[in-house]
Amino acid sequence: MEKPQDFIPPFIKAGASALTLHIESKGDIKVLLQEIKKAGLACGVSIKPDTDPQTLMPYTDLIDLVLVMTVYPGFGGQSFLPSSPKQIQQVRQLIKASGRKIWLEVDGGINPQTVITAKQAGADAFVAGNAVFGQKDLNAAMQAIRAGLK
Repeated sequence: MEKPQDFIPPFIKAGASALTLHIESKGDIKVLLQEIKKAGLACGVSIKPDTDPQTLMPYTDLIDLVLVMTVYPGFGGQSFLPSSPKQIQQVRQLIKASGRKIWLEVDGGINPQTVITAKQAGADAFVAGNAVFGQKDLNAAMQAIRAGLK
């Protein structure tokens, strides 16, 4: 999304409880995050696989969540990128240095194997698409992913 500022008011009006913006979006991200917080919502930023985690530094005082994209945004079914664990670890270190409780979520290529890798790298939450919704038995698919989190 190139212009998140066009969508924030409608999502707030619709009753959203949290909004996450791509840090690479156009516009003043800090002002947009402040707008979201002022409306009483939780806010977060997401970063693409090639984005340096240091770009998060100016926002750690505002955000409640960082979403690390472990695939390139655009379509489902992609494989978890080998560079993802390092990026997740770097984001975890930034969160720790901030002294704040910021949720670290990963999205892309999550399956019963990669969820273990992402968790070990420091992720708190995991978004799984095809590994669940591409399966005939959704419950079995979820159980397989959850088994990696124990």
